[in-house]
Amino acid sequence: MIEKEKIVITSEELAESVISDQPPSAYVRYIPLWWRILSSLLVLCPPLLSVVTIGELLRARRRDVAARHACAYHYCCLWIVSGLFWTGLLLTLSIWTPKNLRKHVSRPLALNLDSFPSLPSAKTLNGKDIAQQMSALVVVVHKAEKPFIPSHETKLSCGAGAVTFAGNKGCLIITSRHVVDALSSSTQLGGRVGVTLHDGQWADGTIVGLHRNLDLALLWIVRDAAQTKFAQPLRGFKTVEVGELVFVIGHPAGLEFSISSGLVAQTRGKDMIQLSAPVSPGNSGGPVYDVHGRLIAIVQSVFDKKKNPNAENLNFAVRADDLINPEEWTLSKVGRDAVVLLATTNQHGDNEPQKLGENEPAEKGD
Repeated sequence: MIEKEKIVITSEELAESVISDQPPSAYVRYIPLWWRILSSLLVLCPPLLSVVTIGELLRARRRDVAARHACAYHYCCLWIVSGLFWTGLLLTLSIWTPKNLRKHVSRPLALNLDSFPSLPSAKTLNGKDIAQQMSALVVVVHKAEKPFIPSHETKLSCGAGAVTFAGNKGCLIITSRHVVDALSSSTQLGGRVGVTLHDGQWADGTIVGLHRNLDLALLWIVRDAAQTKFAQPLRGFKTVEVGELVFVIGHPAGLEFSISSGLVAQTRGKDMIQLSAPVSPGNSGGPVYDVHGRLIAIVQSVFDKKKNPNAENLNFAVRADDLINPEEWTLSKVGRDAVVLLATTNQHGDNEPQKLGENEPAEKGD
């Protein structure tokens, strides 16, 4: 009969087995409290957590099983917490972005506008010439913080404006006061609206001037890497003649940079010009040019056909030459400086067309 071998377990071995079966006590023994607190900060920096984790696991290979388990348990917890933290943060930012951060990331700060026509033109400009030379001076005025996206739904959410002065630091744009009122959350000086150029560049413009009596407002946009200067020649209201040809550029019903032509139907009172050129919502704030590229007026309104369905081509614009009378405006410092410089370049009467020799190049306005 084969005698079975007996296995004898001493009290010391029993005590060791009880200790090894208690991970919490081993965790406490092998991971000091100060290191648990300090290493918890690593969840904010996953790359650094990776380096520390690899180093600690390699160092724990020389220790007993309990120490290795405690080390692995600790860093697994840190990785779980780090993963939950960064996942929650990314999901939060994808849904809600702080307003100031969104403005900084998405909004261009300056526009690259460095090409201007030579004005006033020595020759008489036709519609094609006006479209080619003057469209670059016309802008879309829209709500701030986002680009203008043309669609059939934008006919009531945009207006027009025209560059009147460009200096080293920025450009002065004239538009209608009611356009600014409709598109800006604040119609006081310092309020903001969006401005989009003919080539698609856009930025937010700052309100720097409001006319005290007329439907006019001034915007300022920052220029990037400015190399040239420009001053728009203005046509005096008293020199405008009934029957002369004029051109209007704007964005009727959201159809950006559309040009139309017509006649000065009549001058009304001391400030208004009646036009036969077709005008629609979206043209408001847009420029009215004469045949030499001089700015005559800013489109203000179109006659409401609901009041009289038979009315045709009853469109009105407000005189633009009041732009060079600073006392008629409420201006910020930037706006006042630009208006004064523009007035200086327009002080020689009504800006007669340039008298150029056969080989003499036209100079850009300064």
